[in-house]
Amino acid sequence: MHISSAVRDHWPVYIQIAETLRARILSGYYEEKIDGELPLSREWKVSRRTIQQALELLVQESLLVRQHGMGTFINSKGVEKRYRAITSITEGIAGQGLRPEFRVLSSGAEPAEGENAAFLTLERMRRSIAIATSCPPMAARSPWSTPAST
Repeated sequence: MHISSAVRDHWPVYIQIAETLRARILSGYYEEKIDGELPLSREWKVSRRTIQQALELLVQESLLVRQHGMGTFINSKGVEKRYRAITSITEGIAGQGLRPEFRVLSSGAEPAEGENAAFLTLERMRRSIAIATSCPPMAARSPWSTPAST
């Protein structure tokens, strides 16, 4: 389900921060340990309490583990579990004897804005490359799924 950025703008700030941190974690932006509460609160210009709420959401999702006095660490098992759930769409299609296909629908340079600029840590309006694909692939009998060749 795709949620428009207009809707996301009305979500509480800690949920918006958690969403960005989740994307960073799943993309490998952080290796083992994420930034501390103070640097994160400075980055987003929010209170430490807001950062704590965002981190707590990610702890509940098993993406992070907090160790008192040590910091907040990536839970590799939680990330792996989440990653497997994402990749299982493609594996599920292949398991039905179909060949999942991903097609580039469009690509080009465009100004970095909003959450994309924040996620990529780019200055606003800096140029970035945008690629739209048919990912995730559609299920059986869709234009993007074809029977696997034997």
